Amino acid sequence: MLIGAALALLAILLGGPSNDLLILKLAKPVKQEVVDLDKKEEILNEIKAVKKLSKTYNKKTKVFTKELRQLAMDQSTDKAAFDAFYATVVEYEIETNKSFIPHRIAIQENMTQEEWDAAISSISKAIKKSKKTNDKILAKYKKTLDKFDSKIRESFENQDNSEKAGLAAEEFSTSVYDLVVKILEYDQSEEEVLLNNEASYEDLEALVEESNEQWVSSFVGLSSLHTELAALATADEWKHVAKELKKII
Repeated sequence: MLIGAALALLAILLGGPSNDLLILKLAKPVKQEVVDLDKKEEILNEIKAVKKLSKTYNKKTKVFTKELRQLAMDQSTDKAAFDAFYATVVEYEIETNKSFIPHRIAIQENMTQEEWDAAISSISKAIKKSKKTNDKILAKYKKTLDKFDSKIRESFENQDNSEKAGLAAEEFSTSVYDLVVKILEYDQSEEEVLLNNEASYEDLEALVEESNEQWVSSFVGLSSLHTELAALATADEWKHVAKELKKII
């Protein structure tokens, strides 16, 4: 759902697929464009409910962040521990994603085509601005990942282990960056659904499910990276590795 777009690895692993389905951007244009006062009030109540959900989601994400950092920085964490954590996070994410859809449907049904078109036109500048901001964030995040790769190599004294660890870090960085791009840059079919005031529950559900599938794949990458680095590092080397892992979570 892209509730927040901070591009720390945390946001991608935990908040990445969150997409508020444009609901939070509609508050101001709804006040300006919707004529029927009863419908306007109902729509604003739906938006208020989504804001509350988003606030709860962000608090929960912070809790998950702390847990993930603890797991990733512990050299003894095994795949089973990661899998158990991911299962909890994914279940919460899916539940949250689906809870947004009825609110979006209710908003659509209470707006005329003219009101919807005017609202979308009103937020178009904000959408374009968000895309420009995302481009800058992506560039900055790429630099962070590049530094991560080199710092992981430097954490190992043995040359062979340094090379193996560096390659593992590079593979992970590449996959995560590609995922970030896919999540933040809606393709044409996604935009058609988001901008359609007659989008069905099934259309919206398919959109968030596709994002979830991309997002969940990053979990496997982090688990695999941790396993490889933990197997290569001595206890002293792991102190340096853990420090670098913390920076990207």
